[in-house]
Amino acid sequence: KEMQVHLFRHFAHQGKAGAFYGSTNLELKNKTHLVLTLKEGTKVFSSPLLRCTQSLDRLQLKSELNLEDAKEVDFGYWEGLTYTEIEQKWPLEVKAWQEDEDFYFPQGEKIKDFQKRIEHLAKFIATQKEDVFLMTHGGVIRHLICHCLGLSYDKSLAFQVDTGSLSSIELFSGGLGVLKALNLKEVESWQALLS
Repeated sequence: KEMQVHLFRHFAHQGKAGAFYGSTNLELKNKTHLVLTLKEGTKVFSSPLLRCTQSLDRLQLKSELNLEDAKEVDFGYWEGLTYTEIEQKWPLEVKAWQEDEDFYFPQGEKIKDFQKRIEHLAKFIATQKEDVFLMTHGGVIRHLICHCLGLSYDKSLAFQVDTGSLSSIELFSGGLGVLKALNLKEVESWQALLS
């Protein structure tokens, strides 16, 4: 039996534009309510970080469970810095990030540990009996897409996932799926997909 897995990236937060934020707990810029109706029985889950729980509040949805595995990767010392700033200060690490599978962010998370969390999260989602709506982060969504499509994680940056966007996967019983929607940003398009 197939299920729909709806992956929503939280709305824009108050951090500086273009900077890396993973574990930093930022508030949303805009908290205006929007109306979104989910298909009856849809399970709602969320990352516990404020930008996700507040995004659910904006959509007037309640999370049944906040999932630690749905948190963004912890960028360590790179939190709050732009790519340019990081590249200037850590040129060797930036190169390693692109090439070394054992890479970890300085004082942050190991890439392999993040990928393990994604696999754990994907397993949890696949055990649900109903469709799933997950409020989470860009890195988590891109890695989940790779996992569910059977692609290697180094393809994750091939998917554009903006803040305040919905992506959707039709997941089959073996744990693999097809990407049905990517980076939808209009309330009407979300509603059409979720009804």
